[in-house]
Amino acid sequence: PDTPTAIRVVTGKDRTAGYLPRRTADWLASLMDRGWVALEAHVAGEPEGDRQPVRLTVRLTPKGRHILEVPPEPRTPAEELHADVLGHWPPGKTVDREALADLRDRVELGTAGPVLPETHLLLHTRPAPSRSRRRTAPAAATGDPVEVTRRILGGARVEAPLSSGNLALFPVTLPPGVEPDVVPFDVAHGRGEVEITEVDRGGTVNALRVTNTGASPVLLPQGLVVVGGKQDRMIAAAVVVFPGERKTVPVNCVEAGRWSWEAGRMAPRRVATPSVRRRPSSARMAEAAAHQGEVWDEVQVLYKKMDCLSTTEALDEVYDQADLADAASLVRLLPGEASGFVAVAGSRILGCDLFGAPALLAPVRERLVEAWALESRLWGDQGEDAPTHEEIVAFLGEAAGGTRPSGEDMGPGTARLLVESPRVQGSLLLHGESLLHASLFPAG
Repeated sequence: PDTPTAIRVVTGKDRTAGYLPRRTADWLASLMDRGWVALEAHVAGEPEGDRQPVRLTVRLTPKGRHILEVPPEPRTPAEELHADVLGHWPPGKTVDREALADLRDRVELGTAGPVLPETHLLLHTRPAPSRSRRRTAPAAATGDPVEVTRRILGGARVEAPLSSGNLALFPVTLPPGVEPDVVPFDVAHGRGEVEITEVDRGGTVNALRVTNTGASPVLLPQGLVVVGGKQDRMIAAAVVVFPGERKTVPVNCVEAGRWSWEAGRMAPRRVATPSVRRRPSSARMAEAAAHQGEVWDEVQVLYKKMDCLSTTEALDEVYDQADLADAASLVRLLPGEASGFVAVAGSRILGCDLFGAPALLAPVRERLVEAWALESRLWGDQGEDAPTHEEIVAFLGEAAGGTRPSGEDMGPGTARLLVESPRVQGSLLLHGESLLHASLFPAG
């Protein structure tokens, strides 16, 4: 009972009947902590001294179904190439035709390595069509990105706060402007128009690959947590993936204790807390790996503060074990016309997430509130020293005045700006005259 893996058996009246043997509990506890299994115990005979025989029923939860999945056998390079070809066959879409043209070129140039006869057959069954220009969203005419940012943030309206517990959210609405012609990642993923995977079979900690097979650009917001690969990852910088594009995006690991396949497909799950997101948000995308240690440190702080248990130190597990009733009550109060919120806990501004339209915010709104509610547990109660409405407006104003172009190639008509000021840090992503996502945090 005094070990971290102890499993207590209780009766229907919540009375302690005893504990499972330590050897049994040692391997079951980690599965229960992660929410992968649920247990039931039934009396299986008469007591033997201080021991009571029980029959355990172990049930897999929906989250734990992958335990029974058998990982595929490693494939040869030739088999990998053939699987890549099959993934684009038959070539009904532009992205598939272009991918097959690329593969055919590699085979003909001899740079593809070993090639199976059936791979040759597929690549030459029909002539590879001439490569069409990749479809991209038309780049809207735009002025200086810094001036566009200042105009958008300068026109933002901060509403009265909504509070629950020690967490307060100031809704932010934007003035009428150009609607962003992009689709949120969650929406595109649900339609099967976008896929996020490891960059290859071996994987890379600080990079994932996103393929857009749809007709519209897709926005991946900064801080989005995706699960199902070799470890859980957080999108380090907001990016747009254009139609027909396969883009490598920067990520940070938020599960330090695992590097093994968990499921076949990766999917969005959470939004990381402000403390975990803060440093990568204001860095160039190529620097995501340089901040990996800091991200892991912030996840460990949450584990210690929240007194959580996990075998892999996954950020996702903190959410599973935390009481987020404050978040649920706040979500019901949020105005539908808001494009973002500034979150406050105690005397501190936790951060701000602002999108170019309520439709871009909608898929992650509840997860953002959960992230802010979890972070608020680290700070004190609301009091007289809580940030005022005027201070929130000044926070956005200082962010607008501290922007500078990152100089990174973000795609047609798209610009990323970094925020560097004495009190605010973060980044913004623009497409033409539209704001896509701004993630802003206290400097420090």
